[in-house]
Parts: sequence; structure tokens; C-alpha cells
Amino acid sequence: MSSETTLVVDSAKAGYSNTPVLKGVSFGVQRGTVVGIVGPNGAGKTTLLRVITGIVPLTGGDVILQGKPVQSWSRRALAQQVAVVPQTTSFTFDFRVREIVAMGRLPHQSVWSRESPQDRKAVDEALRSLDMMELADRSFPQLSGGEQRRVILARALAQEPEIMLLDEPTSHLDLGHQQTIMNHCLRLARERNLAVAVVLHDLNIASLFCDKLVVIHNGITALRGAPQEVISEPQIQRIYGLDVEVIPHPSASVPQVLISPRS
Repeated sequence: MSSETTLVVDSAKAGYSNTPVLKGVSFGVQRGTVVGIVGPNGAGKTTLLRVITGIVPLTGGDVILQGKPVQSWSRRALAQQVAVVPQTTSFTFDFRVREIVAMGRLPHQSVWSRESPQDRKAVDEALRSLDMMELADRSFPQLSGGEQRRVILARALAQEPEIMLLDEPTSHLDLGHQQTIMNHCLRLARERNLAVAVVLHDLNIASLFCDKLVVIHNGITALRGAPQEVISEPQIQRIYGLDVEVIPHPSASVPQVLISPRS
């Protein structure tokens, strides 16, 4: 398995109108690994994903994908390399699961082309990989929230990307579906040799399922490294302004954060 760093963010700066949001974010994501992007609300995590995909332009620094600046990629070529799982997804029409997953093949198709055997194979493999084959002909709105999230993950996988970006994939899910989604992320990174970056709010989930963490605070990279290097009581207190207790997970031995009650 290659350990090539396929995504490099170097001193990235960006914002909206005259308001800077990212003021100097730096990190890299290697193939076969999951990097968790964490930090307080408003730190710039979602903006960072939009910068990586070229939606929000850089005002400084660089984002390098596969050795090339993000600005040099065409929209089509970028969509063939980078798949995004957004925080929320809605559809106007009553699509079937297979139809939605097949949308992931659009970057590989011409305007008038029909679904090819390669397209069908990629869709089937994505459905199978996410344990969705039995739901392939189900109506998307009839699925549970966790099942819908897996469908969108399968759509991203059908793109056959090199890099996968996920924006809070566990939000509004119960514990079981949170575990399922994150296990899939970790497994896909390993099996498909993908570079995976995932925005998370839950530090405990990030510590359990991510190889490395990047903590963004006030628009800059405040911390980065393995969970054991990043999550400590003084560092969490400094960044989140909370009194916390950090203990090792009883079986995984990674740090877990307990919030202290306030009187």
C-alpha cells in the first residue's frame, strides 16, 4: 500500500467577501489513511473542504492534489479525483437507491453517453461494499437517516476517487449508525487505498476512527498529529474553553474526552 501524500494543504487562506475564515491551515493526507478535521464551531472546517474542492478560491497558500495545484484542475477532472459526502443531501424527485449511486459516475461520462458496463460495475461494487445491494431498488426517501447516509457514501465511492472528503457524516445519527459509517470510512481507506479527510464534531469518534487529527481554531492549524498527541486536557481546555477529563478508551487505548459538569 502506497503512503504517498496525495492531498497537501499548505498555509491555506480563504474567506467570504472581506471576511477571512482560513488564516493559515496546513496538513497532508496520505493514501490509506483517515484524517479527522476537528475544532470549535465557526473554526473554518466546512470552508476548508470547499477550498479543497475549488468551490471557495484561495487568497493565499496552496492546495495540492496529486502533485498539482487545485486551481489547475478542470471541474470534470477534479470530480474524477475527489468525491465529497456533504453534510445534508436532498432530492426533488423520488429516486431509487441505485439511481442515486449511479450519479457518482457522471464525472466519467460524456453529456450524451449511456451507462457503460464499467459504470454498472462501479455502481454494483459501491453498493456491495456498503452492504446496500438489498436496498438497491428502494425509494431513497423511505430509508432511515443512517441508510441514506450510506447511499451518499456509496455514490461517492462509485466515482472511483483517489480522495474522499466527508462533512460531518455522523451528525444526527444514532450510535450504531455512527459506528457503521466510520467503520466504512476506515475500511474503504485501507482497502481502496483512498486518502480520506472527514470533518467531525465528536472528538471521541475522531479519536477512535481517525489515524491523525487536525485541529482548526480561529482559522489556523492549532494542533495536528495522532489522537494521543492532540487530545489532552490542557489542549482541549485551551481550544474549546471547557473543563474536561481525558481518559484512555478501555479497549482501544486512544484518548476519550469527558466533559466536567459545571456548578
